[in-house]
Amino acid sequence: MTVLTLLASVQSHKISNKAFDHKTILTFTGCIKRGGSSASFFIFKTRLNMILYNPLTSQICYLSIKSMSILTPEIMMHAYTKGMFPMAEDANSEELYWFDPHKRAILPLASFHVAKKMRRWLKTCPFEVKINTNFEGVIDGCATSRENTWINKTIRDIFIELHLQKKAHSIEAWENGLLVGGLYGAALGGAFFGESMFSKKSNASKVCLIHLVERLKKRDFTVLDVQFTNPHLEQFGVIEIPRETYHQLLTEAVNRPISFV
Repeated sequence: MTVLTLLASVQSHKISNKAFDHKTILTFTGCIKRGGSSASFFIFKTRLNMILYNPLTSQICYLSIKSMSILTPEIMMHAYTKGMFPMAEDANSEELYWFDPHKRAILPLASFHVAKKMRRWLKTCPFEVKINTNFEGVIDGCATSRENTWINKTIRDIFIELHLQKKAHSIEAWENGLLVGGLYGAALGGAFFGESMFSKKSNASKVCLIHLVERLKKRDFTVLDVQFTNPHLEQFGVIEIPRETYHQLLTEAVNRPISFV
């Protein structure tokens, strides 16, 4: 795919901006797909900006090259408030791809569903659930529990820093002194951005998710973002909503005076 091909795609969506002049574009990368979704950004670098263009929604977002190359926790959280989240192609990749899918998966807190069989099992659950006692262990567990991970060193380092700032949190399942499952994400106002989960024992991540939802409900959170849907989340009532609807919910949620801890 050439720069001119990408420009033609932009022009076909009636996007007019000097930043898309082929003389100003230095480099680009194509789209990647995650979670069964085709939603992603063409990423252009110009002399002044990093331009993210979504051909499905005709959305354009600008970030400075300096900001992208020196990613900070503050920039990461600002991106979340705008509906974007990062992924790397693999653990060794140095580049991040920023996503704002045209359909966003969320778990509605009011209608969160736990099956009867699971509720019965919870009565004899062997796990001890803890919060924020081994954040690094959880993010590393998420990164190594699958063959290909989107968690690279940059994402890992940024989230550890966010955790130290009390903006990122882990829910952990322990058994006999061992971490056997968990999930992590970032919290801002009344929104929780779920990033990833893992299990070394059956139902460990499910238990963590159930505890997360209970905590969010008690603290009057309104948005639990899970980015993309998958079979694991379908049993709990995950839904997909249009990007515009998600942004509306997000704008209201992040301004709520709520603390996760």
